[in-house]
Amino acid sequence: MGGMARAIVLNIIGLSFLAIPSQGTKQEPQQALTASMLQKEMIHGERKRHGFQQEGEKRQEQNARQVVPKTGFYAVCCFAIVALTWEIYSLYEKKKTENARDRRWDAAKFVFMALVVACHIEGYGFEQWKSPSQHFMSRIHMPGFSFVSGVFAAGSALVEPGQRLTLQFKKLEGLVCDLLLNSVTIIPVLALWSESGIFSYFSKTPLVGPAFWYLACLFLWQLTVPCLCIARNPILLGFAISVFVGWGEITEDGITLTKLSTHYVFFVVGFALAGGGLAAEKRGAKRKALEDSLGNRNMLWPSIAVLLLAMAMMSQDAWRTPWQEVFQQSYLHGEAFSWESYGPLTQAAHIGWTFVIIFAALAIIFAIPIPQMIGDAGSRTLFVYVLHSFYWGQMCGEDMKNLPDIGRFALMVPVQLRAIMGSITIAVLVTLVLGSSLTETLTSPLVRPRWLLKLLIRSDSDEVKAEKK
Repeated sequence: MGGMARAIVLNIIGLSFLAIPSQGTKQEPQQALTASMLQKEMIHGERKRHGFQQEGEKRQEQNARQVVPKTGFYAVCCFAIVALTWEIYSLYEKKKTENARDRRWDAAKFVFMALVVACHIEGYGFEQWKSPSQHFMSRIHMPGFSFVSGVFAAGSALVEPGQRLTLQFKKLEGLVCDLLLNSVTIIPVLALWSESGIFSYFSKTPLVGPAFWYLACLFLWQLTVPCLCIARNPILLGFAISVFVGWGEITEDGITLTKLSTHYVFFVVGFALAGGGLAAEKRGAKRKALEDSLGNRNMLWPSIAVLLLAMAMMSQDAWRTPWQEVFQQSYLHGEAFSWESYGPLTQAAHIGWTFVIIFAALAIIFAIPIPQMIGDAGSRTLFVYVLHSFYWGQMCGEDMKNLPDIGRFALMVPVQLRAIMGSITIAVLVTLVLGSSLTETLTSPLVRPRWLLKLLIRSDSDEVKAEKK
């Protein structure tokens, strides 16, 4: 019995020793689980605190960014009120001293430039680059403006025809000043509004380039005027260049050199129809015939029907090739059409239909009475073209973009229609303000730098003074 009792005691002690490690093994996972939970809670709390800090920093950055647009928006509105008030007062004074003159071509320039501004606002502001309104306006604005530029180039020719082509030195001076030198004087403004900063902007090379593609194209087109004067059929020549000539190079701003050729035909047709290359009397008669044709009131309703038809076709779903390229796409900005879409034939039809739209728009402009204020602003479209991106985009683009989303207007009108209405309304106001006499007075040293022209070019008066000495 004693041995049996001793064995029982030893077994109990052994079992107790075996039980101790088993309890330890149960406690260790519980302690590890508790530690891991505490660690997770600490990490979660740190992440929360870090997230709150990041949200606070983001809010501070957003508030700091919102100060600039609001300040710029209020400054732009104040300048617009002052400029328009000054312009109305100037018109009142002009009516006392001057008679009204024909401003139809200036009104056409105003309309085309306002459409350029509207396209940029709708694209950059409302992010509607592929909308039917974009395609429609692109068929009118720069092609139409190129046509009017050709008309003015014929009226104040760079060369005078005769047995010898005489180069007009004053006209060449004006072209250099208005179309080239502003790419130099506008550099401080570009650097000031550069996203990468002033120092990084000035560190790039080359520093000076064609800041405005249309001005560079217009200067080169003007240099081809002597060739147009001696051409047997300048319209056919310009049409062939726009259809068959092009480049594929793309600049940093996404601008292709193909624009130099695709818009050239409109400049040439305007130049030829206005009597470019002819003697002064014949030139005046041809321009008057063109103006009488466009001003014929019998063409008003057919022209309206053409524009409505063009808008309706562009609002439809995509048609089959080549009808989509001819009637529904925006005007040529990139490479030419491929042979799969019938190549040059499609391109020629595309240009031809664009001419129909342009002449319809001009017929409406010439038939409708235009206020003198619009004509005066149209005579200063150079300032609008150079300054409009800085005026609305850099200073108050975000605020202008949100204007059509206020109140019931956002609930009653679809998004695309809101973008169109907002873009056109803002574009007309911007064109009026930047085309005002006050804007011309304040920004002429940058946009039309006569002072730089005098430093670089020796004028006739300087030669006369040197001969007298």
